[in-house]
Amino acid sequence: MMRRETNLSDGGVDAFLANHAPIQSRSVFRCGDLIGEWKIVAFLGRGGTSEVYRARSSTEPDDVAVKILMRDDESAKERFRREAKFMRHALPNAILPQFFGSGSAGGRPYIVMELLEPVEPPSNDRDAAKYMIEIADAVALLHKRSIVHRDLKPRNIMRRKDGRLAIIDLGLAHKPVAGGERLAGLRDSVSVHGGRVAAVGTPRFAAPEQFATDEISTAADIHALGVIADECFNSRPPGAWKKIIRRATSSLSAQRYRSAEDFANAVRLRNLPRRLCIAAATATFAVSAAIFLFASDAGARMRESFFANAILSSAASEQGFALDGATITLSRPLCLEVGKGYAITGPGTLIADIRSEDGATLTLKDCVIRNTTQIAYPQNATRYVLISGTYLNFANHDEPAQFSRRDYITLLDGASNEVRFRGPATIQELKEEKTRTFLNSIKSRGLYSLP
Repeated sequence: MMRRETNLSDGGVDAFLANHAPIQSRSVFRCGDLIGEWKIVAFLGRGGTSEVYRARSSTEPDDVAVKILMRDDESAKERFRREAKFMRHALPNAILPQFFGSGSAGGRPYIVMELLEPVEPPSNDRDAAKYMIEIADAVALLHKRSIVHRDLKPRNIMRRKDGRLAIIDLGLAHKPVAGGERLAGLRDSVSVHGGRVAAVGTPRFAAPEQFATDEISTAADIHALGVIADECFNSRPPGAWKKIIRRATSSLSAQRYRSAEDFANAVRLRNLPRRLCIAAATATFAVSAAIFLFASDAGARMRESFFANAILSSAASEQGFALDGATITLSRPLCLEVGKGYAITGPGTLIADIRSEDGATLTLKDCVIRNTTQIAYPQNATRYVLISGTYLNFANHDEPAQFSRRDYITLLDGASNEVRFRGPATIQELKEEKTRTFLNSIKSRGLYSLP
């Protein structure tokens, strides 16, 4: 059997690769076929409804991607027309592939766009942060134009030659109408598995409301951002990312980040408490080494001042101040600014004189707060929001009238949320007190004998 020799000189390599690209048997088009003015040189891939080819023109310096619709049903055609429309009119090229044209070839619609490169989600903290912030910023631009992508996933994030990311596949892109949009009106946008409607979009990345007859808003894209971040770390995110992903992927859309910008800011600030602690440790060491006379008292005051400033500055941010398991005691008052919102998350304990003359809101999650203030309600008018296992103890006050009605707000999602006045100092002491009270109550009825 004779072996055929192939001449790979004088551009023969390009010709060889172009004519031997792995074009699958189902593909309608072949290398050398013309799509408008563009000649196909390679097959790039196939999705659920379309095939993508690499093509070039004798009049253009760069190759392009040609996306061709391969399904004949009207719903697929409508999604394809919608994608072409969004790319042509509604969106900036800064976050989308550049649009070169559209038309029909062989009875099949096509879109010609900028050729992009696939990108693997990074797995280390710094690169993942850069990747997610860039995606979130792009999504924010979509949302500013009232456009929900509805199918964000790593496959739909690609890279330009200059390194910038771009979002592709706008077949499900949608401008929600007032009052939201119901699944019954989205039959052209659902994923079907085993003959059943699965979701609007890709099930792994779709928000819960995309599986049900519920409103679909920009919150669906926030959910997808959280899942993409989780994918970066193979579902084992570092501690700084866990809270971000948990909030972004909440089953309740109202509890996710309010915007893609807020998500991006949370990623930027993910290590803020740790960086502040490192900065404080460095400052304390420097002062102690330079002025040894104040190594004890001044160092303690400096640490207190640092924690007070850190709580006030980062607690006013989206991420909030994380106690990270520590017990922090402040001897000076922690004065919350009127009209601002603050957040402290656990686990951990904060012992401080917390004050606000009028209208500051303090959100607490998974922590113990012992407010040692001497200022009585309503002069100290801080409003509290308790989430998921928080214990708030006013060590120096009896329960003021109206407090529980007017200023204690509960989201009712944590069985151990509690407010006490002159009560137990810790959650463990609180549990022990409840146990004693319960046993005494049944003992008084003759149902139990204490040893």
